[in-house]
Amino acid sequence: MKPKIIKTILPTILGILTVLAILVLVNIIFHNGDGFSAPDNGFFTLFVPITTIIALIYSV
Repeated sequence: MKPKIIKTILPTILGILTVLAILVLVNIIFHNGDGFSAPDNGFFTLFVPITTIIALIYSV
């Protein structure tokens, strides 16, 4: 059971962290890091839980 969990969870988490890192870099490059204090800063707090749930459903 443990290898199946690792095969399911690890790629999902790594993919989400990669996309989140790219979004943070784009935010720093194009918005000079100001996107975190913008009115839509809730995007980053909603991004991780929603994409994690979707990715886990899709990977199973």
